[in-house]
Amino acid sequence: MNLRSSPRTVLRLPIHFLGDWGAGLGQLINLSTPGCAIESHTSLQQGAYVALEILQEASAPVSIPLAKVRWVRHGRLGLEFLRYDSGAREQLDRLQNM
Repeated sequence: MNLRSSPRTVLRLPIHFLGDWGAGLGQLINLSTPGCAIESHTSLQQGAYVALEILQEASAPVSIPLAKVRWVRHGRLGLEFLRYDSGAREQLDRLQNM
């Protein structure tokens, strides 16, 4: 039984993120409509808020100005996208359909 609310697209893209505590680097590992999972050596707490950019080779970064850390496990983080504009939504849709 699949308990996820939306399908995931497996992707490996570099990201960087920042919050009140500082900045960090990581790797996007999957993407869905409401959020993503990343791997990072930066320690974040569940409930923290971050801004993040998903970096792409041939396109402008996808900018997510507000996301919330929903879970943290063994160097992986689940982020829920809380705020982004229509341009970012279009970029996310393209990434999910690669």
